[in-house]
Amino acid sequence: HRGGTTLMLWYAGYGARRFDSDERRSGRRTVFFARGGDSARLMDPTLPPRRPGGIPVDFSLPSAPPLSGSLADLLNEVDEWTQVTGAARILRRRLATFVHVICPVVARASVVIEAEYDRFGVDKVAAANSSSLEEFACLIAAGRKGIHRTLLQHGDHLFSYSSWLVNDTQNFDELAASDPTIGSSLEVAAREIGARAPSVTMYAPRINDLEARRTKISSRPAEHADIVCYVPCMLTGDSNAIGGSYFDDSWYHRWHLRLLNVMAARPGQRFIWKGLPAADQAVDPIPDLIYERGVSNVTYESRPFLSIVNDIDRVLLDFPSTALYEAAHLGIPVLALSFSRFAALRAPAAAMFASVLRVCDTEEQGIRHLEDFLDDDPERWIVDLSALTEHAV
Repeated sequence: HRGGTTLMLWYAGYGARRFDSDERRSGRRTVFFARGGDSARLMDPTLPPRRPGGIPVDFSLPSAPPLSGSLADLLNEVDEWTQVTGAARILRRRLATFVHVICPVVARASVVIEAEYDRFGVDKVAAANSSSLEEFACLIAAGRKGIHRTLLQHGDHLFSYSSWLVNDTQNFDELAASDPTIGSSLEVAAREIGARAPSVTMYAPRINDLEARRTKISSRPAEHADIVCYVPCMLTGDSNAIGGSYFDDSWYHRWHLRLLNVMAARPGQRFIWKGLPAADQAVDPIPDLIYERGVSNVTYESRPFLSIVNDIDRVLLDFPSTALYEAAHLGIPVLALSFSRFAALRAPAAAMFASVLRVCDTEEQGIRHLEDFLDDDPERWIVDLSALTEHAV
């Protein structure tokens, strides 16, 4: 294809449709990666499959052999970091599976996929939230051939991006994002840990889709009920990410009980509790509590946030992440709480949302900020979108 060919590793959500349209509008062709059974193929949805049966790609994972001696030294390093002798033994099986099983499987698959790049003339690979073996195989194949790899920002937040350099951007040359402070934040984090930061481009098809929705939301009738949507963070269960900024489940449950009490004490106001059943690592007790207490003005909702934005009037957050940016671009009044005991925010990013962000040292402070938000004129809590560029660094 004369204009070049972009391989998209996702086809729904995260602005996929807008990205596909933008690529085609610029004269490029887009193809997708599809897998079924033990075969896979690159496909252009506008053309019949070039190989109806696909190409054989083996992603089956055999049992892991014992960890090789050289890698055992790495576990000794972990013991030194934790200052607990034998602490790394819990990682032995996982490390053996990753190094001796997963890596070889992905490497072999990448060789097969690499040949398909030549057949389709792929000169660019784009992804939104890579997590599968197939996606990693495609990214490694692209890196080996020197094909440019772009990560489309799949969720903004005000926290440190240092972990992204290890978990998200290591297989990409470019990050396309909507937050103008990310570039400088990544560069600082990269210097601190000795990693390579990708270049950052201000482009976010996901945000462009939100802007298109804004008109529909602002045109709702004036008599629309005042509905407040609370978007919590996920429950972490037995999982824990060092520096991940997540809450301790026990503390979070206590905080949730206080929030539920505030909501129940306002029977004239309606609330939506936007649960995260697909992401929670532990069972969320809130649905049962709402039912058992008979809190009639609180509805537990499991659909995605963007599926209900047309029906809400305010947004409450205690984890300033993706929903904060979405509410801002949709023009919905929002209060973003952050608890200093769990996370430090990036100063440039926090400055962009200073008008609606409240950093709390205690739960009592959080409740007072919530009460003020609920009693105040909602128009005072709409983010001025110009602020999202004024504080760019």
